Amino acid sequence: MSSPTFVASDPQSVSDYCTKMRGLQAASWQSPLGAGMPFLLQFTCTRSEPSDDDMQCVRRSPPQLPYGETCEYALSRPLQVGHDCNSQVWVASHTGQDYADVVLKFIAPSGLPLPSEDPDMTAVYVEFGEYRYPEDVINRQVSAYLALAKFQGSTLPYFFGVQQAVMPWGEEASVLALEYLPGPPLSAVKDAVDSDPLTSKYRNFESYLALAQSAFTTLRAAHRLHIYHRDLRERNVLVDETNDFAVIIDWHNDPRTIDVHEIEAQGDLYDIGCTFLRCDMHHEEMKKMYRRAYLDVFSCVYPYELEDGR
Repeated sequence: MSSPTFVASDPQSVSDYCTKMRGLQAASWQSPLGAGMPFLLQFTCTRSEPSDDDMQCVRRSPPQLPYGETCEYALSRPLQVGHDCNSQVWVASHTGQDYADVVLKFIAPSGLPLPSEDPDMTAVYVEFGEYRYPEDVINRQVSAYLALAKFQGSTLPYFFGVQQAVMPWGEEASVLALEYLPGPPLSAVKDAVDSDPLTSKYRNFESYLALAQSAFTTLRAAHRLHIYHRDLRERNVLVDETNDFAVIIDWHNDPRTIDVHEIEAQGDLYDIGCTFLRCDMHHEEMKKMYRRAYLDVFSCVYPYELEDGR
């Protein structure tokens, strides 16, 4: 992508880059993305065998899209927008035919964190991963979906490629195209479990456990490839109720330092372990199951209990 480049060891280069990005950011506030805006897209279909990593080999059928053709999609509703977001995420619909909706994730350089303007620190931050160039941010996210292609259609959304688009304020951005999943977020499922006995099949512990198992299996496979999510909040876990899969979205794949794979993996397992524990109805049973069958998760969530021998 044609984002401005800078030399990390050159204070003037860094300053010029930051000035330009601030100008583009201000322009984005004046001319933001909006419903109805059209974009020309071309989708690729990821082909791979389903995973056999301790999971049932079930996949959603790929959505009906005009694969390989240039087509026009228009933004229909936002999923993530705002000045404090590093990306803007929208649902988009085909403007002419009855094709499936897709999710478009727009990553513009001006929306990402700026490098430090401290001349003594910028190069250090770049070297140790505390700062990522925009192209690195995008490449890491794309590489996660490609490396985990066998999970697409089960515990990951289908990924339809990355392309470039010019934003309304004139900046070039990368656009990740992904499967649209109408399924509820995990937070809504847990609310139903705890509050309404008539609406959630996940009051059944085995069904709820199946969601957690699918997430654990996916993360373990990702970690073996040195792929890390790094933002496993409830909003980034959707539920495929048909197949009892936790669908993990918004992969950052951005380890902050060099050669600390174990720490990054523990962070992911801690986050996902706590996410599934935060359910009043199943909390105690999940804790017992972690201790009995998922010691790697248990050791991240309850390290002191292991140290104390409890």
